[in-house]
Amino acid sequence: MILGGKKSIIETIYKNKMIQRPKYSDTTIKLVVAQHLCKIICKWLDSHNEYYEPDELQKDCNKIMEYAVYGDDGYKFARTFDKDYGYDPDSALVEELDHIMNIWQNEFTKSVTQWVKDNNIQPQYEINQVVTTNTGFTGKISSINNLTACYRIEVTPTSTRLVPYELVTLTEQTNK
Repeated sequence: MILGGKKSIIETIYKNKMIQRPKYSDTTIKLVVAQHLCKIICKWLDSHNEYYEPDELQKDCNKIMEYAVYGDDGYKFARTFDKDYGYDPDSALVEELDHIMNIWQNEFTKSVTQWVKDNNIQPQYEINQVVTTNTGFTGKISSINNLTACYRIEVTPTSTRLVPYELVTLTEQTNK
């Protein structure tokens, strides 16, 4: 589909066989987060003079991250360590594990930023153009984030949405 004389970014991605935008659920991102998770657990176990095998603990952390969902909180991670691996977490560990979401977000953002750079992703549309998202929202582009390849779209005067470039198409304007 060509709108406004430009190919859609999805067509460009398909044509060039570009890899997809990273997702929170990507294994590579989860494995990096698992390393951070392991460091937090190691520090906590050390502070409680608990014995552990670092390699086995890393395997446990990898397995936990395999089933983790972005948005899980420190309590859920601690509960998994308790229920599935026999650790006895306390509130201090739960508090430390609450930081995993920030780490996960940072690793995801790094991955997206690298993807944008590696694939030379550029915006198709400009600020103030009216676009429609893949979910049917229509609005005006109010800003562009070139690092993560997202448009901020003003859906109403008090509501905006951050939408990846590839999920937006130009809304056809009719002259009245």
